Amino acid sequence: MGANIPPELQDLPISKRPPKTWSQTLNALLFIIVFDFANLMINAFQFVIVLPIRLIPVSSARNLYDEGIRYSKGAFGILLVLMSQWFAPTKLVVSFEIEGQGRFTNEEIEKLVEKDASGRVLALHLPQKAVMIANHQIYADWWYAWCLTYFMGTHKDVYIVLKDSLKWVPIVGWGMQFYNFIFLARSWASDRLHLSKSLAWLGRRAEQRDTPLTLILYPEGTLIYRSSLFSSFPRSQDTQFAIDRHHNVIPRYSCV
Repeated sequence: MGANIPPELQDLPISKRPPKTWSQTLNALLFIIVFDFANLMINAFQFVIVLPIRLIPVSSARNLYDEGIRYSKGAFGILLVLMSQWFAPTKLVVSFEIEGQGRFTNEEIEKLVEKDASGRVLALHLPQKAVMIANHQIYADWWYAWCLTYFMGTHKDVYIVLKDSLKWVPIVGWGMQFYNFIFLARSWASDRLHLSKSLAWLGRRAEQRDTPLTLILYPEGTLIYRSSLFSSFPRSQDTQFAIDRHHNVIPRYSCV
């Protein structure tokens, strides 16, 4: 019989994980202090420096205001990378299809990935205008998506579709409103017009100004809870595919 292999920490339910050590607790406290202070600095720049520019009755002031917002958004993107490096070093893996239709050759991958002499990845030469669709597996997955845009060079032009209540979160929510994120009530009747106008504005702006654009979208829009699984069950009965109803949420049809 083989030896019993202990499960990875991420495979354990939160209630069954070992308690945090003092060093982990101190690390978390330092993270909160540094992250909140940096966000306050970004907010102060937005409110004190950038926002008054919008009040200037000159056509060029709007462009200057937009550049100020892009600068603050880029600063937040760099902050995410820095916080990961300091407090939670993470290995981000980017894979490419090398078989089947649409596959990449090794030569194409080498052109897309820029490395230094030691093999460290410096940049990813991916499309400057892209829609990034992901599954909402953990609370912080948007964090790593934004870090990816840093290597793509589009971290100043990130737009995220997220639920409306998040725009009122102190400090971070204020910044997200400045960033022109798309906030949805998750009701198609109330979101349909707002979503179409917002997407049209983003596309038109990126085309006219020839600026990068990364739209991050989570179609199912939620983590897995008992309530979401319960509401998802009737929709899962209508699909022809075999679905694990304990670990998968089926989105509303209007969201597919």
